Amino acid sequence: MSIMNSFFCLSAHSKWTDVQDREKLAIPLKLIAPFLRNLHPSKAGPFLYLKTCHRVEIYGTDIDPLIVRKAWCEATGANPEALKIWRDLAALEHFVRVGSGLESSIVGENQIMGQIRTSMRECKEEQLLNSPINHILQRGLSVSRSVRSESRIGEGRENLSSLALMRLSDVFETLHDKKFLIVGAGAMALLAIEKLRELNASKITWINRSKEKIEAHPYGRFCTVEEFSKLEELTLESDVVFLATSASHPILSKKSTTLSKLSSKKSKLRVILDLGLPRNADPDVTELGFILRNVDDFKSVLDDQDALQRERIDFAEKTLKQHLLSVYDEINLNQLGPIKQEFISKWKFLFEEILLENSSEIMYNQQRLWAKLGHILITKSNELGPLEGKQFLTQLCESLEALEATGNVAETLSKVQIKAVTNVTQISKEVI
Repeated sequence: MSIMNSFFCLSAHSKWTDVQDREKLAIPLKLIAPFLRNLHPSKAGPFLYLKTCHRVEIYGTDIDPLIVRKAWCEATGANPEALKIWRDLAALEHFVRVGSGLESSIVGENQIMGQIRTSMRECKEEQLLNSPINHILQRGLSVSRSVRSESRIGEGRENLSSLALMRLSDVFETLHDKKFLIVGAGAMALLAIEKLRELNASKITWINRSKEKIEAHPYGRFCTVEEFSKLEELTLESDVVFLATSASHPILSKKSTTLSKLSSKKSKLRVILDLGLPRNADPDVTELGFILRNVDDFKSVLDDQDALQRERIDFAEKTLKQHLLSVYDEINLNQLGPIKQEFISKWKFLFEEILLENSSEIMYNQQRLWAKLGHILITKSNELGPLEGKQFLTQLCESLEALEATGNVAETLSKVQIKAVTNVTQISKEVI
């Protein structure tokens, strides 16, 4: 089995997984890296661990994803049904969709590519991401970049930080005189500061566990930098608290001695925007008068796409499908021996000839069917073993050359297609 055949993705996303299960699955990388390494038969990592405010995903190879899902959920207490599974070509397509922004809650948002690259770098540092799977991911990212540039899907798209702040208009008439507290130093916090400057907000306080980090940051000159230990005190003084830390547990709750003073002071409107995963604020803070919003509260707004963006999304979908199969074939081709490469090249040429002759009728699934029929023959050669498999492929190559020489490729290979279609149910179970 090639590495591409065993490639998979386990995904928990806000579209199909509630925040409670996503929190359970969102283990810090330092903890999940040894867990995954020990889980794999090689005791080394062919994994990518991707965690954003909307998703927690594991990409891997050479291990049954059901084993990974079972172990992950048993270790965290999450519901196994919270995780969707993609395999082989479907897993590669999902990764490309994620990178291109098609799977983002704000479709086309520009932060996801940076988040993927950061996750890949960190997984390499944890010895979790080896060369074979890295090659698959790099080729997937190249398709994502093509989809983004050709469709222009990311132009003019607001990020989640900006959207969360702009939605404050249903709470406050104006924001320029409000006191903002930004907690965290990651991308979401930086985007929040950028948006607040754009909105002419001047009362911005910024805290982080590492005060030196934000003091040295260029954005530090636009904010009042304070000690993280003053979190609860500053929360009381602020109109809006923006939380975006990687803390593994809530950093604000009603159990706080300082915040509990609010129990008799519920007249002032205070909003907590919690963009952390796991959540940075315990839901019980609403009992103290806070308006609490987290990433799942923006679903209805995120689903509202304007007409131009819908056109870009449609174009992006088509562009993705045009690029995907060629990259999939390339990845598989690189892992085959010379005789297999020769067979795949000949097979690809022949089915493309059919596609050209029937271009007005060919759909994506038909193209995928032809690609997968070739894959079935390769799999058969692997099952036969090195000697008989080589003989099998050599005979196929000779047959394909004979077909090509007839000059009537479409008619001759249509016989193969007819046989395939008569048993389409069985083929669908195997390859589609």
